[in-house]
Formats: sequence, C-alpha cells, structure tokens
Amino acid sequence: MDNKVLIEIGIKDLQYNLYDVVIRNLRESLNKNFEINNIKYDELKFNYSKNRILFSFSIPEETNISNDIISKIITDSLNKLFIPIKDLEISYYLKDYIIWIQGMRDDLFLNFNEFNISNEKDSNIKFYKMVSIDGYKELLRKNNIIFENDARRNYFITKSNRMAKEYGGILFDSNYLIEKYINAYNLPYPIIKKFDNKLLEYPQKLLIAILLDICNVFPIVNEKNALMPYFIFPVEKHNINNEIKINNIHLEIINTILEVLSKYEKTMEFDYEYYLNKMKKTKLPLEIGTVYDKTLRIKSFAKILGSYLKVGENTIKNIELEADICKLDLATDIVNEMPALKGIIGYLYAKESGFSDIVSNAMYMYYRPRFYYDKMPDTTSAKILSIADKLDSIANMFIYNTLNLKDNLYQTTDIRRKASGVINIIIENKWDLNLSIIIDDLIYTYIKYNNIVMDYKVLKNEIKSFILSKFREELVNKDFNYNSIDNLIKKYPDNISKIHEILVKGEEDE
Repeated sequence: MDNKVLIEIGIKDLQYNLYDVVIRNLRESLNKNFEINNIKYDELKFNYSKNRILFSFSIPEETNISNDIISKIITDSLNKLFIPIKDLEISYYLKDYIIWIQGMRDDLFLNFNEFNISNEKDSNIKFYKMVSIDGYKELLRKNNIIFENDARRNYFITKSNRMAKEYGGILFDSNYLIEKYINAYNLPYPIIKKFDNKLLEYPQKLLIAILLDICNVFPIVNEKNALMPYFIFPVEKHNINNEIKINNIHLEIINTILEVLSKYEKTMEFDYEYYLNKMKKTKLPLEIGTVYDKTLRIKSFAKILGSYLKVGENTIKNIELEADICKLDLATDIVNEMPALKGIIGYLYAKESGFSDIVSNAMYMYYRPRFYYDKMPDTTSAKILSIADKLDSIANMFIYNTLNLKDNLYQTTDIRRKASGVINIIIENKWDLNLSIIIDDLIYTYIKYNNIVMDYKVLKNEIKSFILSKFREELVNKDFNYNSIDNLIKKYPDNISKIHEILVKGEEDE
C-alpha cells in the first residue's frame, strides 16, 4: 500500500488571488526536487482555503525514503519559493508569509523544525493540530472549513441555485466571481436578498455589472436570462445566524447600487461628442500620452494584426469603428471613480449613439478575458481589439518603467492578467501570429505616435521574455511537463499556438 502524505501551510497577509501563483511555482519546485532525488511519487494535489494551502501526494511502498528527506525537500522548496509579482508589501518570498507548517506521512508526523518561521501566529487564523490525515479533513469540516476547492465550489453553487429556485430564478453565470469566493472563504454560505423592483428600469447590463463587479454579488436571472430583483452574497457558514452582520452587508450593497446609478445618470447628461473631445485631454496614471493617443495606437496595431490574420473587409471596418470609441468611457467620471464599469459604460454610449450591435457589444467584450475564468470575446473584431489593447498596455508599462528608471523584472497582477488574456485568445483560436514580428509592430506603433528614444532591442527582448514566461506559467498550470514546455519554447519561441497544439496532442518529438 502506498504511503500518503498531507502537508498544511498556514498563510498570513498574502493576497488570496496570488495563491494560484504560489501553488503553480510550488508544484514545479517539488516536481524538480523529487526528480533530482530520484523519488517516485503519485497524485500531487493542491487545495487551498482562506489562509491555508494544503497539498498531498503518495509514495509507493517500495520506495525507500526517510521522513527527514521528505521534510527537507519540502522545506527547501518553501524557503526558495519566489513570488514574481510587483509591489508586494511584505516580501517576494513565500516563507515570509508562512505562520505554520505541519504534515504527516501515514500515521507519523513530519518534522519541520528546520523551517524558520519568522511570523507570529494570528489569533484570527485558527490553527488545528493534525492528528491523522483522514481525521484532519473531518476536523476542518467540523469547524466549517472545506479545504477541497471543488467541494467548496459545489457546496456554494448547489445551495445558491436551491435558494434562487425558490424565487423562480437561477444563479447568473460567472465563474470568476465563484472563484473569488472560493479563494476568500473557508466555507461560503449563500444569503439571498432583494432590491427595489423599480431599479429594473435601468439597463440590465449596467445593473448586472454593478452587482458583479462593484458589489461582488451574484445576480439572479429567470429562465430567459432576464434580471430579477434578487442577488446572492456569501458569508462564512459560522455567521449565518448573525443577522446584524448580514443586514449591514445588505444595506451596504443597496446603498452602493443607488450611489452608482446616481453617478450613471450624471454621466449620461453629456453626449458622445463631449467625451470624445475629453479623451484628447485625459491622461491615465502610469500611461504615456492621452486616452486619445492610446486609441490611435490600438487602431493602428489592431489593423496590422487583422492583416496578418487575413480577416475580411467588414471585420477591418468594425475594428476601426471599435478602436475609435473603445476608450471613450475612460473620460467619464463614473469610470474614473469605478474602473470596474469600463466597457459597460462604453457599450451604453455606443448603443445610444446608434452604433451596430457588433460594435456596441465589442465595447465590453474586448476587455475579456479579465480573469482566468472569464469569458472570451465573441467576435473576431473584438478578439483582435482585445489583443491590441492588452499588448499596448504591456508595452506601455515596460516603456514607462524604463523612462522612469524603474526595473522591468516583475510586473503587476493586472499586466500579468493582460498577458494571460493575449495568450489564451491566441491559443483558443489557433492563430498563427509570429511573436517577434507582432512585438516589432507593437513597438513601431509606439514610435509612430509617441516621441520616445530608448534601446528598442532591449525593450523587445524584455516584452517577449515576459510574454513567454507568462505562457510557460499557463502551460505548467495545465499540468504539461515542464521539461517538454521548455524544450518547445526553445524550439518555437515565436509560435505559442504551435507549442500549445503539440503539447495537447502529445507530439513533442515530431
């Protein structure tokens, strides 16, 4: 019988949306260390809940390895694990966020005394002593902690849909918000509440965006996908009888909805031309040039991408129209105060100004995917515009950092998400885009519209290395073999679609 190993790490002060980065890097580090030490293992699985990361694996019974060696490998991996995210408040090393580590191999405790924990335990983060592997899972569950991500997700979705059904509705489809709940709660228990029916007179897309992206709650829709005056938000299960807490959350959500709608009405008092002119004067933080300058760059670059992809004349026309107005809402006060509404406000202005559905819908679709679980843009023009916009933002950040004497070694989570979006649009559509060539075009577009002097060869190498590094992370996250990934990136450094296709087909040695 195989030996089972379960390890738990207590985490403090690390953003929950970075747990996936930590797990991806830890998985690769453990794989490499086990391989170096010729240790056979199976089923390396990771789960996490609020302030906890747990991983388990099994070791074949015939494998002769001591518990001390297992502890040392895990300790070395944790000590060296680097978090490549810019502007982390405490540290770039995982070890500086760890407040405890415990583990077992079958019925024996693993010794982690060599791991130096510099943080004190937090009284708000409950520690439970591991006594046995199966018993520990049950102990956590009794204390309202389900550490299996899938089980926690299914628990919330099942209970939410059951509640929504009682009101004749269903949970609005939003994977990224579910994942946000899964990251931030040990056991998210759904609470259903209501808002005034009169608010349904406002545009449905606006209300849904306010609920999802501003209030971070789930809208309830009927079988025809029409919005109903109900929403669901989570509390930790141990708070389900805390009426004061729940009522305060409800009141805060209602007040936020009303406040945003009031700002929306003021925004719509000005016409399309007003904001089009305002774009030429509006500058964004950490951006080069005005919002209008950005639209010129995006339009030019998107048309170049369209020519490489040999899209039709109508698609090129849509790209031009979409690029002209895609940043208009960044000149509005409401988006300036609440950036999560960008795209939706642009959509509403485009509709009111008489643009086609394809162009209007592109105003919010081209921001996709915003997160790992977000939807992709639906139309070809919106996909191309999305790539152009995201690459423009990536180039802008590298150029801005260079001009302001800041290093480009690490990037923010926002820029990393944009790179992920570019990568996933390209591989999902199997687009044959040469990475070196499109980065050349990207930089040329900047030179054309901005008076910038710098070492363009260095800039190109930095941008390309960053995108390939993010691409590698995406592939490791999909459980492809990291040696195969590295070999293929070295062999086809300009064709991410080809690399992905080879890995999916398992044809590395073709």
